[in-house]
Amino acid sequence: MSTHIPRFSVEPVPHCHPDIGLWLAILEDARARLHFALRSVQESDLDAPPTVGINTIGTILYHLALTDLNWVYDNLLQEPYPDDVADLFPYPLTDQHEQLSPVTGWSLPAYEQCLAVARAKVHEVFKPMRLDVFRAIVRREEDDGTYEMTPEAVLRHLAQHESEHCGEIQLLIGSYRVNETAR
Repeated sequence: MSTHIPRFSVEPVPHCHPDIGLWLAILEDARARLHFALRSVQESDLDAPPTVGINTIGTILYHLALTDLNWVYDNLLQEPYPDDVADLFPYPLTDQHEQLSPVTGWSLPAYEQCLAVARAKVHEVFKPMRLDVFRAIVRREEDDGTYEMTPEAVLRHLAQHESEHCGEIQLLIGSYRVNETAR
């Protein structure tokens, strides 16, 4: 009988307010689950036609990375992306039909680099943030309307968003493996 007892807990990311660190840790847990799922991805899976939905795994990975930047810079800070990351993202978030911009021909390491760089920028913005700022309402004015958010809600959204797309990627991977064995 094993004496090892699995422990599931969330330890706040250090070097920031513990409440902010907790949300950053939740975000990192979602990323760890994504990386776990990606261990099963073959390079050919990245651009394979989706068996369910309309997006390839590669398109979803690009979308996840760019969404980190979009929510932090476009929505929350309302400023351009830093120069050191803008070149990594040559495609807009969505195309002219409001679908995710299709991304093809990239390698898994290229997607992983985008994911890592974008997530590092999230940490850069949030780690030095004061708790009152983290919980303060930020208003975003757009041509099609106004909306409000807190930085805390942005991190919650990003964690949920990544978790949902991770499930989508796992579904695609599973369907590709089933189709391989059926041949």
